[in-house]
Amino acid sequence: MLTGTGRRLRGFATAAVVGLLLAGTFWGEDDHFPFGPFRMYAVTTRPDGSVSSLRLEGTDTSGRDLVIPLARVAMRRAELQSQLSLYWRDDADALPYLAEGYERLQPDAPELVELRFVYATYELSGGGIVGEPSERTAAVWKRPGR
Repeated sequence: MLTGTGRRLRGFATAAVVGLLLAGTFWGEDDHFPFGPFRMYAVTTRPDGSVSSLRLEGTDTSGRDLVIPLARVAMRRAELQSQLSLYWRDDADALPYLAEGYERLQPDAPELVELRFVYATYELSGGGIVGEPSERTAAVWKRPGR
């Protein structure tokens, strides 16, 4: 049996959790999880809309163009997309850190001379891809002195 004080504390704790959940539902961001929505799973794509996909491309010292998996620059896709505003600026200040991560994780690979963020947009009809994607380069970094 709970004492009167115990019931009041339990009621207060329950009200606080419910209040946080409601506040997170209306004003929360991913960082507030579990009291805010986890937006990655909270939105849907219309079957007749469009979807975008971000990829990282590079060019090494041998002139070879590469599509670089994000794991090779020590980033997860969710981390990268949550920090995308750092990479959108014209000067692409943060891209050298991705090149550094790539070279640290692939010490035997040729050095990168350029990195590019490329956005591919796919048009959907009935939930399937229609035609070729449109692509645009969102940010470019070139190794100084190259």
